Parts: sequence; structure tokens; C-alpha cells
Amino acid sequence: MVKTLTYEGFQVVVGQSADENDTLLRQAHQNDWWFHASKLPSAHVWLRLNENFELTPSMVYTCADLVKKHCKKAGSSLKVDYLQRKNLTKTRDCKPGEVIMKCSPLHI
Repeated sequence: MVKTLTYEGFQVVVGQSADENDTLLRQAHQNDWWFHASKLPSAHVWLRLNENFELTPSMVYTCADLVKKHCKKAGSSLKVDYLQRKNLTKTRDCKPGEVIMKCSPLHI
């Protein structure tokens, strides 16, 4: 079940299955931010930001914590990747829930 939260007035959405993650990818706007465990299967966390708003460090930490909370292999050393939607794509060869990064992600 997709979880929807509000943080600092912005919508944060957590997809907890491959199908939910695919749906959220299709629904995301180009300036939305995607967060995911680095090199591990995990929930996809989306922060929906309007074009006029900048991503803040507190937003990054909050979304990264949500990824860690919903990752089966979470640990204190878990790295979280994040990118804007415009830097993600999906091809017909991708498995459900899988995305392709068009550039190197940011990490936390």
C-alpha cells in the first residue's frame, strides 16, 4: 500500500512494492525527487516539489530515513541515492520496480 505523508508542506510518497514503484514513477513530475537504497532493492520514496522550491538538507535526510525504514537490508551504513525524475527512465527490458539513472546520483 502506497504511503503518503506531508513534510514541510510537501507531499512525500512511499512505494513499497515493484508495482507501486512503477505507478509512482509514471505519476511523478519532472522536478520531483526520487530516493532509493544504493545498489539494493528498497522502497521508492518520492518528494513532490514545485519548480519554485529548492531541495533542503532536512528534506533529503527525512526522505533518506524513510528509505532506510522501508529497506529490508537497512543498516546504519546504508547509502541512499537521489535524483530528480527527469534523470530517471524505464525501458521495456526493465523489471518491475527497476529504473535506469541517466546520470550519477547524489548520495547520502
